[in-house]
Amino acid sequence: MATIPIVGLGNAIPFYKFLPNLCADEIEEIDSCFNLNDECFPEIGSRIYDKIYVIKAITNEGMDFSLWLLDWIDVQDKAYRYTCYLFGNTIIVKIVIFEFLYAVITFEENL
Repeated sequence: MATIPIVGLGNAIPFYKFLPNLCADEIEEIDSCFNLNDECFPEIGSRIYDKIYVIKAITNEGMDFSLWLLDWIDVQDKAYRYTCYLFGNTIIVKIVIFEFLYAVITFEENL
């Protein structure tokens, strides 16, 4: 897909496909939650904290670790959902409409 310049913001890189054109790995990649382990969190009190899940696990060797995940926001069940987050100078927005159109838009700041 082509890069779209956005005045004052940088570039947007859109990606979208319809369900029949997606392989299982692409669907899994788009559907996956954002891993927030090495990222800065939004400001305290932000509504996004309602969608952050912490998974704590202990390995067979007795070591424990936590995994912080940002889940999807269901606007209308099975009709429209999205998730977005800021990673450094990049904003990633994922959108799924009717579980048929899958889109990922990456906004990159020009430095």
